[in-house]
Amino acid sequence: MSDGSGQIAATPAREASPRGPWLVLLAVLIVVVLLAAAGSGVWLLRSGDTVPGPIVGAPDTQSPATTGPPTTLAAPVLATGKPSFDAGMTEVARFVEQTRGLQFKDTVQVQLLDDDAFNRVLLSDFDAGIGDLRKTEVALKALGLVPASRDLVADVRRSYSAGIIGFYDPKSSSLVLRGTELTPFTRSTLAHELTHALDDQWFNLDRPELDQADDEALWGFQALVEGSASWVEDAWTASRPVTEQAQARAEGQAFAAQSNLSDLPPAIVQVIESPYSLGNDFVSTLTHKGGTAALDEAFRNPPVSSEQVMHPNRYRSGDQPVVVSPPPADAAVVDDGQLGELGLNQVMSTAIAPAIARQAGEGWGGDHFVVWRTAAGVSCLRVDVVTDTPLDSEELRSALTEWGLLQPSASVTEPTSGMVRLTTCR
Repeated sequence: MSDGSGQIAATPAREASPRGPWLVLLAVLIVVVLLAAAGSGVWLLRSGDTVPGPIVGAPDTQSPATTGPPTTLAAPVLATGKPSFDAGMTEVARFVEQTRGLQFKDTVQVQLLDDDAFNRVLLSDFDAGIGDLRKTEVALKALGLVPASRDLVADVRRSYSAGIIGFYDPKSSSLVLRGTELTPFTRSTLAHELTHALDDQWFNLDRPELDQADDEALWGFQALVEGSASWVEDAWTASRPVTEQAQARAEGQAFAAQSNLSDLPPAIVQVIESPYSLGNDFVSTLTHKGGTAALDEAFRNPPVSSEQVMHPNRYRSGDQPVVVSPPPADAAVVDDGQLGELGLNQVMSTAIAPAIARQAGEGWGGDHFVVWRTAAGVSCLRVDVVTDTPLDSEELRSALTEWGLLQPSASVTEPTSGMVRLTTCR
C-alpha cells in the first residue's frame, strides 16, 4: 500500500490479530500515511505502502550488511511478460538492494490485479478482522478517540479498498499491486514493498508469536518494518528527477482523493500513521550512527515498545518496559493490553497541549489497561501506569487530571507509590 511518504503494507489483514486498541488497528486493518507537507493528500494502505515524502535522513549505503550477500539473482522480481514493466521493477529492485545493503535471496512473485480482483482480496481480509476491530472499538470509545455514536467498522470499510494500491504478504512471500501500469507513483510504492520482501527474506517478517502479546512488541516490530521500507522509499524518491517526483506527488494526491478520510476520526488517523513516521525516524537514527548493519541488528533484536522507537537511545541502552499487572475491572473484561508511551500521548493530546502530553508521557515506564462495558452499554477503560521517577508520576497525574476535566466521566488516582491509575467511561 502507499502512503503520503511512499510505503506499502507488510502485515496483511488476514494475519492473526494482536490484542489492544493500537495494535489491532495497526496490524489487522489499515495504515494511513500522510503526504509530505508539500502535498495535501492522504491515502489508506495496508502495512506497507508508498508515496513520495520528506527525506528524514540520508541512507548510509556505504556500511555493509553484517551477513554476506548471496549470489546476485539475474531476475530479483518474477517477470510479468511486459518488458517495460519488468525492466522498471528490476531497476527498483536493484536500487532497494543497494540502499538496504542486502541482496535478494529468492525471486519475488508479483501479482497484478485489476480493481475488482484487488478489492475482493482486500475486503475478504478486512472481513476476517471485524471481530477484533469491534473489541478495539470499545476501548477507543472509552478514551474518546472515537465518538460513542460512530460505527468504526463501517467507517473503516468505506475508506478501506479505495486507498490501497499494493501490499506485501509475508505468509505467501508475494507482492500484490493494483493495476497494470508502472507509473512514478507505483514505482515509489514498489520500492517500499520490495524492501519488505527483501527484509522478509533475510529476517522473516511473519512472526506469529507477536500476534497475541498484550504488550507493544508487535507495534515495535511493525514500526521497524515500516521504518525500513519508508527509509528506502524516501531514498528512491530523492534519487528521481524533479519532474518524476512531481508526477508521483500529483498521482498520489489524485489517488488520495478517492479515499474519504473524513470517515475516520482524526485521532485514529494519527495513531495508524505512527509506525511509518516514528519508524522512519527510528531507522534514520540507527543508520546514521551505525549504517545498515545497525538496521540488520535491529531486525534480530527489534524494539519492544513505542518508548524505544520514540527514544532510540533507550532502545540502545536496553531500557525495558516494566511489567504491570492488570488493574481491576468493574465488569467482564472485553479487552486488555498496553497503551504505551505513544498511546498515552495520543489520548492526552486530544484535550491538552501536545507538548504537555509529550512531556508527561516521557516518564512512562510500563502500563496495563482493561476494558469493559456497563449494563447500560457504556464503554469503560482503566489503566495503571508505572513511571520512572516520582517527578514523572506527578507530571503524569497532573496531565491526566487536566485531560479528565474535559471528559464526561474520568478519575485519576494513585493506587501505590509510582503508579497512576486512570479510569474513564463514555
